[in-house]
Amino acid sequence: MKKLACGLALALSATPLTAQTWTANTFANESLLFAGVSPPEPSMHFGCTAPAPENRPLIETGSHESHRTEAFETTVGFFDPLFEWSPPYVISGIVITVDGTSYQLPPLELNELQGSAIYLPMTDPFILSLFTAQSLTFDTGQGTAYAYPVDGLADGLREAFGYCNARWVELGTPMPPALAAVMGDAPLAPSAPASASLPAPIVQQAAASCMNGAGTITREDLQTADFDGDGQEDFILNHASVTCTDGMSGFCGAANCSIDVFLSSLAYQQPRELLGIGAEIVPLADGRTGIQIAGSFSLCGQDGLCPGPQVWDGTSFVLFDGGAVQSAPTPTVPKD
Repeated sequence: MKKLACGLALALSATPLTAQTWTANTFANESLLFAGVSPPEPSMHFGCTAPAPENRPLIETGSHESHRTEAFETTVGFFDPLFEWSPPYVISGIVITVDGTSYQLPPLELNELQGSAIYLPMTDPFILSLFTAQSLTFDTGQGTAYAYPVDGLADGLREAFGYCNARWVELGTPMPPALAAVMGDAPLAPSAPASASLPAPIVQQAAASCMNGAGTITREDLQTADFDGDGQEDFILNHASVTCTDGMSGFCGAANCSIDVFLSSLAYQQPRELLGIGAEIVPLADGRTGIQIAGSFSLCGQDGLCPGPQVWDGTSFVLFDGGAVQSAPTPTVPKD
């Protein structure tokens, strides 16, 4: 587990654990409304769904039955490489402690395709405790624990849950009183953020990734940094973030998706293609900015981290050989 913790710290070097801010995101695909709240790194998240007004069958939009939650239910999802997996690929003994009170979670089953998560009612005492949390510690049950700041957690939960709950209320399902009490005056249907203009090649690439050429992307779905050192904004497009009206992006497989990097020095033409589940922007020891790719077990191995980080050499992205990524804090293990 020590090796895993070090690997995770490497991947998350751009976001120290002491500076996390939980944020909410919402999305709809005409079958389901999706909402979630998570810290900047992909280690733990809370999510929910509700039937979309269009009510299209799940199969028509590339959704899966496992994506669904019931009314006022949430998923608690985890980054698979946080755990040491072995047959039968079920983790028991996960404990989350909120303000000194410990909650043991149900067993977690590995699901590389849809994401490993457990399902709980939003009225579960653990979930309700998050709305007033002053401290939060996640114990894997395997000898490693992570301490999370709670900045933005309550507001993020209210925004994400509110997005799903508004639809359930609209469909005639009343919100449980205990949940309504902690939701307070949270907006039930946050407005979608305005999309800033994007370079045409990015918009065109997103559109082409869907079968009917109608894929869409917003600036909020992209990651930005200066990879080529020209002082201009470069973009990372993870095709998992593309919205298709006829299913998921054709540039995604069973577990991994194409991750395109558009460089300003190339006028955002001819994007450099990487493959994985996600990308983290990492500062390098020589002052440049690199990319760390995370992927499925079959692509990147047990810890979920592909070889890297990678850096732009003027022609392509290559493995960084100029020193280690800048240091990052290690997980905090509570003392007895």
